[in-house]
Amino acid sequence: MSKEEKLIIKILFKKEDLKKNDFCKINFENLIKIASSHLMLPALYINLKNKKSLSNIPKDLAYYLKEIYSLNRSRNEVIISEANEIALKFKNQKIDYIFLKGTSMLLGNYYKNIGERMIGDIDILVADKDFRKAINILKEMKYFNKNSTKISLSNHFPRLLHNKKMIAVEIHKEILHFRAEKINKQEILNQKVRLNNNKFIPNNYFQIIHNVYNYQLNDHGYLKATYSFRSIYDILKIIKENTHFFDKKYDKIIRCYFIVLDYILKTH
Repeated sequence: MSKEEKLIIKILFKKEDLKKNDFCKINFENLIKIASSHLMLPALYINLKNKKSLSNIPKDLAYYLKEIYSLNRSRNEVIISEANEIALKFKNQKIDYIFLKGTSMLLGNYYKNIGERMIGDIDILVADKDFRKAINILKEMKYFNKNSTKISLSNHFPRLLHNKKMIAVEIHKEILHFRAEKINKQEILNQKVRLNNNKFIPNNYFQIIHNVYNYQLNDHGYLKATYSFRSIYDILKIIKENTHFFDKKYDKIIRCYFIVLDYILKTH
């Protein structure tokens, strides 16, 4: 593990203060490449700022990180607005659904700062009985599918775009691309959490399970024996709200994930 990667771990995951010596002989170009590959530049900026360590990096780099963070915060504000609009339509049509992944964590206030999490699409899991109905509602809202009107071989309907909106929407019929039985879809819907603004997200237990399987299976982390700082960052945000998670027994895919997580947290 490079010195730059160890510093990123200390910035993102360690509680102790950063020291000027931590930044000595750091290749900042390599540090940015690593953090960017993990989609963690906004979180890197926020944690450096919170630990009063922006002065320990080059000024042009601090400015660059601030710009990335500002753009991401603005984008996430749009995601919240678009999710609110979709949630209202789904409520009126009595759609059984939950927001997934980064959008669900953003809506669930898992992050103290909404700009620290990078999010791609708005992911939504819909009950089988409402799957086609949900797609039709979005099409009535002027979302469209660029390539096909057929259900893809993936776990979701092809991405839905909008000419006047910057965020794509993915309607999921299954949570995982394969080995869907690892997560009981109906159970996650039955135990969903209603937010005070009538939006729905998974409970903490399923937030953790989905996060782990999404990286280990959908993103092939288990197969390639790799790890994701963004996934680990999310898990640590959730575990603060779910301290009993480790009291249960899990399969080797989940156990391997937490072995790696434990290694990351113990890295100096």
